[in-house]
Amino acid sequence: MHARRLIVAAIVLPIFYYYVMYLPRGFFLALVCVMSFVSQAEFLAMYKVKEHQRYFFSLLGIIPICMTYKYNDIPTSL
Repeated sequence: MHARRLIVAAIVLPIFYYYVMYLPRGFFLALVCVMSFVSQAEFLAMYKVKEHQRYFFSLLGIIPICMTYKYNDIPTSL
């Protein structure tokens, strides 16, 4: 079981590193948006939110991420 995890990590980590470090910023935005959508949908599923509401609010949660990408002058800290 651990050998399989190590093999997957040996393959996925270099691909992930290349994806984050060398591809344009738009690809990183896509990765962050997909991960945000999946994590929010899983969180809402944990609390048994209706499926259509779960996906709607998960998509709604991506809007601030896309706005900070499009408008770089928006302050991101309080």
